[in-house]
Amino acid sequence: MPRKSRASLEVAKPVGIGAYPEPPADLTDFQAGVWVSICKTKPSDWFNADTTPLLVAYVKHYSQSKVLDAEIDAFHPEWLKTPDGLKRYTELTKLRVLVTGKIESLARGMRLSQQARYDQRVAANQNDKHSKKKAPWE
Repeated sequence: MPRKSRASLEVAKPVGIGAYPEPPADLTDFQAGVWVSICKTKPSDWFNADTTPLLVAYVKHYSQSKVLDAEIDAFHPEWLKTPDGLKRYTELTKLRVLVTGKIESLARGMRLSQQARYDQRVAANQNDKHSKKKAPWE
């Protein structure tokens, strides 16, 4: 019986199995947690050296959005009666719109959003199928 080659004895590495990129050291603990949770939603080779800066920007913008959300949520409606209060609220909401738009853009660029994952025709067909179904109580 002939000997088996070294290559035939090696175990093939399953696709998508490997190490996820580590969060950069300059991220906060919260940002590092977001980094890890995003990486875990994709195959291990999804993010590499050329997409890492995009992911860093995404995580930092997401973190900023949480700070803005907390500020806006803590805003008391009676503060809107003063010019300074109205100005502050307006600035906070404008910033939130800008940051949210940047998050959306980065997510699309890294193919994290639902829009990036689905073919437009397939999504439309799924939507049509779902909208034509009757609820059990109807």
